[in-house]
This record gives sequence, structure tokens and C-alpha cells, in this order.
Amino acid sequence: MADIPYKNSFVPKNSSKGKIPWIEYNGKKMADSNFCISFLNEEFKVTLDNKLSKSEKAVSHALKSMVEENTYWTMVYYRWIDATDLTSKLFFPRASQRKQDLFFSMFQRTMKEYLNGHGMGRHKKEEVYAIAKKDLQTLSDYLDVNPFVMGQEPTTVDASVFGLLAEFVWQDKASPQNAAIHKDFKNLLGYCERMKEKYWPDWDDTIAHRKKFHSEA
Repeated sequence: MADIPYKNSFVPKNSSKGKIPWIEYNGKKMADSNFCISFLNEEFKVTLDNKLSKSEKAVSHALKSMVEENTYWTMVYYRWIDATDLTSKLFFPRASQRKQDLFFSMFQRTMKEYLNGHGMGRHKKEEVYAIAKKDLQTLSDYLDVNPFVMGQEPTTVDASVFGLLAEFVWQDKASPQNAAIHKDFKNLLGYCERMKEKYWPDWDDTIAHRKKFHSEA
């Protein structure tokens, strides 16, 4: 979005905090999206949010926090508590059924601890998805007919919002979040398509290549 050259790495152990996302620039490692963005804004003089007023920046921060610290955990709940068979096959596609079950149970135990620590894991299933729907309603209402979250031009918050919505729309197709987006919040679908076309015009080819790579690996 900010035209900063980069190369992808998907190895969490290289992160200073063992978390994704993380970046390394000139030997300096930074973890957590907020710290990464702040560092890049300063280092590369990024101006995505320069046109926002103080109140708009406050709203942007609130929406970003909601998505990253609340809505995100409803996705974690769906994948690791609700859709266990799908997640097991997704994360361990080449393992035998026995190994899939073993690896998944190990990861699931950790994810349950994270969910309970956050608080999302202490809710009933229907309560989790009610929270997700309320968050999606908030995003849909605020987006309204605008092309991007904060208006006519993309800003930092769009990275967070699109990043999560894309998971619901294209990955978690059987999730209640996906169903809600398609049924009740169709402007979020249009938003996702705009972001995809603007920043990832090769999206479909890239996904097809990754699927072929995994199937042959």
C-alpha cells in the first residue's frame, strides 16, 4: 500500500517475539503489526494517514483495535474450536490422519489457552458469533457506500480490515462470519474486491500457484 519493497517470510521463529507479522530491516527486527507500521511510517515517511483529521485518526485507531483485538479472536475460535476437521487438514495437509490428530491436538491446546487468556474462549459458541456479527455490522455501517474505510482513499486501517475480512471471505467459507457478510453486509464484499483488485491484481494466479505447490510438495 505504501510502495515499500519487501520479501515475504513465513517463519515465526525468526520474529523477536515469535509472532506474525514481523519485519526485519537493516538488521533490526520488529514484531506486532502496530509497532511494524509505526517503524515503517517513520523510516519511509509514509503518508497514508496524513489527510485524516485528529477525530478521523481516533476512529481509525478504534476500528483497527476492534478488528485486531476482538474480531480476530472470533476467527481463531472458528478455526480451532468449531471447524477442527477443516483446520487440521489445512494446517497439516500431507500428514497421515494419526499425525494430523496428534499435531492438531497440540496446537489446539495452545490456542485454547490463548482464547481463554483473551476472554473470547470463555463465551458460548453463539455468543462468540454474535460478537463477530456485531463487529461486522460496525464495519459495514461505518463503510457505508465509501470505497474505503475512511473515505475515498485507502489508509492504514484498510490493511487491518481487509486482512481479516479476506480470511472470512476467501478462506473460512463455511464460517458464520462468511455467511453474515454474504447475507447482511454485502458492502463488505464489494470492499474486499476493491482492495484485492487495487493491490493484488495477480491474486487468483498467486493462490492457484500456492495450491499447486502444496499439492506437489
